[in-house]
Amino acid sequence: AHINLGHVHFSEDRFDESIAEYRRALEIDSKRYDVTYDLASVQYLSKDYTSALAGFRKTREVRSEHFGALYFEADCLLQLGQLSEAKTTFEQVLESRPGYTYGFLKLAEISLREGNEDKALEWLRKSTKLETSHRDVLALAGILYRRLRRFDDAIEVHSKLVSRHPDVAQYQALLGSDHLAAGNYESALNQFRAATELDALSHVAWQGLSMALLHYASVLAEKDKLSEAEELLGQAVELDIHPVEARVNLAILALRQDRTKDASAHLEAAKLVAPDSPGVLRLEARLKVIAKRYSEAIQALNALDPAEMTGASWHDLAVAYGNSKDWE
Repeated sequence: AHINLGHVHFSEDRFDESIAEYRRALEIDSKRYDVTYDLASVQYLSKDYTSALAGFRKTREVRSEHFGALYFEADCLLQLGQLSEAKTTFEQVLESRPGYTYGFLKLAEISLREGNEDKALEWLRKSTKLETSHRDVLALAGILYRRLRRFDDAIEVHSKLVSRHPDVAQYQALLGSDHLAAGNYESALNQFRAATELDALSHVAWQGLSMALLHYASVLAEKDKLSEAEELLGQAVELDIHPVEARVNLAILALRQDRTKDASAHLEAAKLVAPDSPGVLRLEARLKVIAKRYSEAIQALNALDPAEMTGASWHDLAVAYGNSKDWE
């Protein structure tokens, strides 16, 4: 009865209740390795990797050939940061089942965390070569390629994933993140829009969309496409995910068009959210320079950490000092 109840709770994601039932079952019969494995599996999903590791190892003491216990033992070691032991155990996984793609992917992740990018790429290529059609393999492989800054490879892998599963918002967002990291902001914008249309509750998709709007607006502004940039920033304001950045950038666009009043309005809106943000303080100082309130601008800019200053801010500071007749 306890085992069956454990299974029911497990299937309905009630992990605490499932763990309690499996433990009661083991109190009655401690030799049930299958229940030990089930308990360890729930503990793994609950991210109690230390307890799960002990359970998987205990399972293998009874059944050394238990592949699931071997694989998850290795992954527990990886999650606990025990990279050397994890690597050895995943190598045992591949000895037990040659060509197992998750083994290659996990070894790629370990190599990446060890700083061995060449080895990580070697494992990644083996994984995608053997099983390019498996969605989970493509998803993880693309993420690892992105972490290796191999953006073209990440885009290629995740593009395959999206072409095969176009109705999955998560995969659209993965491809959007690749394009965002690669600086392909228009493509990123399109992918994140597609992801939000598929899943309006996807936090990752909305965050990515907001970032893509901000970055693409900056690119357009650099090309003097100010009205298009302003339209995108307006959309970013409506999303209200990065409101300060959006408002500050709108203010900067307004100043480029000598619309000081609009810039001041955007500044006040940004100050309501984060009055001490470096971007807000830099913008406020810029407006003080324009208003010829040089001493106030100097005071505001000198209060910033040098790392928070931009080239434009240093220029504003120089202008303020120059007009204050302080040439030092």
